Amino acid sequence: MRSQRFWFVALVAVALSLTALVGAKAGQMLKARPTAVAAIDVEKVFNSLREKTQIEAELNARKDKIAQELQDKSKDLKSLQDDLGVLNAANAAFKKKQEELERKAFELKVWQEWQNAAFMRESGLQTASLYRKIVASAGKVAKENGYDMVVYREGEPELNPAKPEDIKQMIRNRKVLWAADDIDVTEQVTTAMNIEYANSAGAASKPAPK
Repeated sequence: MRSQRFWFVALVAVALSLTALVGAKAGQMLKARPTAVAAIDVEKVFNSLREKTQIEAELNARKDKIAQELQDKSKDLKSLQDDLGVLNAANAAFKKKQEELERKAFELKVWQEWQNAAFMRESGLQTASLYRKIVASAGKVAKENGYDMVVYREGEPELNPAKPEDIKQMIRNRKVLWAADDIDVTEQVTTAMNIEYANSAGAASKPAPK
């Protein structure tokens, strides 16, 4: 009897301990603070950045310069073609001029491809750099305002009923269906980044102290 009573008391003690442990865990879960979430329209931020406007102006200037160089080089080729047209095909000078034309035409093709690739690479690097700055600024704004997470807020997609497959793809790609306006930090991030860029541009334009 004493043995049975001992084991009964022991089981009751274990059960009470487990109940207390579960209760403590549940209490901790109930006390856990809710997650504060903000939303940002990344595309809108991109299009509103002064730094992006400056980058685009520099890239367009570079594109115009490449186009002008291509035009000049093409004129040189045209001049060689004109020279070739007045030479006798049986003449040694004709062969020499033809070789020069072929060589320069090949060089122009390679140069154009290289310039295009370099331009696209630079454009991609600038876009990636801006995106990283947006992420960093969003994190800073979130910390200053007590947010734990910032999600990508998308604009309303244009659903074309004539292309049902496109609609399905848009629906699958959409991650955030709805977000309240009062958790949107798009304007805050844009303003912060534009102020930071203006300050850095102003500092860069100041002459070095003598």
